[in-house]
Amino acid sequence: NAKVTAPATDPTKEGYDFMYWYTDDESTEFDFGNTAITADTTIYAKWEKQTFTVTFMADGVEYDNQTVDYNATVTVPTQPTKENYNFIGWYTTEDTLFDLETPITQSMTLHAEWSQSQCVVTFVDDDGTVWNLQTETGEPVALPTPTKEGYDFVGWYTDEDCTQAYNDDDDISGNLTLYAKWQIKTYTVTFDVNGMISSQTVEHGSMAD
Repeated sequence: NAKVTAPATDPTKEGYDFMYWYTDDESTEFDFGNTAITADTTIYAKWEKQTFTVTFMADGVEYDNQTVDYNATVTVPTQPTKENYNFIGWYTTEDTLFDLETPITQSMTLHAEWSQSQCVVTFVDDDGTVWNLQTETGEPVALPTPTKEGYDFVGWYTDEDCTQAYNDDDDISGNLTLYAKWQIKTYTVTFDVNGMISSQTVEHGSMAD
């Protein structure tokens, strides 16, 4: 009695792994080496649906891990929380927002993205005085106007050298440090000697020559 030989190439089916050739009840593997063919015979391919791992990361720590069948969708995890931040969504490693209704066809890692809800604006005076103001992101901040004897306050700057002025109409999008810039006051000293007038410009606290 002749025996049938298994096909040289396994069949393929999208989303499935080929297991083996089975008899019609799909519980018994067909024994190609020992089964004699004595009548028309049908042999069935048995498949197992592929599964993939979806890992959710929040700030570098694994937050959730799911095994998902091919073409199924993930179970939306409980929204993570982070102090002073709002959760935006789950993003791929390419920094693209991932639609959790998308069918899964491969393993992937998703990362939590955040927007800062509370930020701190730090004001630094030239004498080393530092004070902080906590404010909501997305809103302009009310800038204080300090006073200093003998000086005029010029404004707040974003760099220590006070070359980049801060626009107080800008919305705050994150923690910010601002530096105070001052200009010393100057005065005019006028000399009248027998009707001959001369003058000097003198800085605050200086002596006239």
